[in-house]
Amino acid sequence: MNIRFFKSSYNLKLVIVLTFLSNIALGAGFNSSEGELKVKVYYTENPNQADFFSNNEFDKYSEFGLYETLDGFWSGNYTLDQKSIFWTNPSLDNSYIYNSVDFGPYTIGIKFGLVEKTTLSGLEIIQKDVKYSFVNFDLANDKQINYWTNAKSKGWFQVIRGKIFRVSENQLFTVFQTTVYENKIPIYAFKGEAVLSKSGK
Repeated sequence: MNIRFFKSSYNLKLVIVLTFLSNIALGAGFNSSEGELKVKVYYTENPNQADFFSNNEFDKYSEFGLYETLDGFWSGNYTLDQKSIFWTNPSLDNSYIYNSVDFGPYTIGIKFGLVEKTTLSGLEIIQKDVKYSFVNFDLANDKQINYWTNAKSKGWFQVIRGKIFRVSENQLFTVFQTTVYENKIPIYAFKGEAVLSKSGK
């Protein structure tokens, strides 16, 4: 566009700003916070269940009690198989999706962050070959802790949300749902659950 058609430098600056904002809106500059943008853009487009965090089986679980009892490392196993996958992208061939998934048993660990062993300040999810981001959590009530985060594994981007319950003094139970993305497109979603045993600090 020829600059001589602008009557003032103010107009020129205005066009430059509008052009810059348009480029952002069209997808430029997404590199610095790619993971966050993926969650914001696609979180409502994947098969999240609106009532996932609700629970009607509180009689099965105990109260967490003093948070100092959560101190230490908790770990357990879950199995990812075809039955675990509850949604696949309808525009993709299921054979492509299933051939891309590494089925098998997995070990998952959770470590709680405590302030002076009395206040729950956060939690960390630990899993081999998976890099988890900061984990958000919410104390839903005295028997349930909700959490949500994202992770990267072998080129996949994942959105995870889960909930934790106490089974006994030395056992917790977690159930979670994970939606897996490839190139910003949701590919499939799976669910998992694991009994977590306390294994020290």
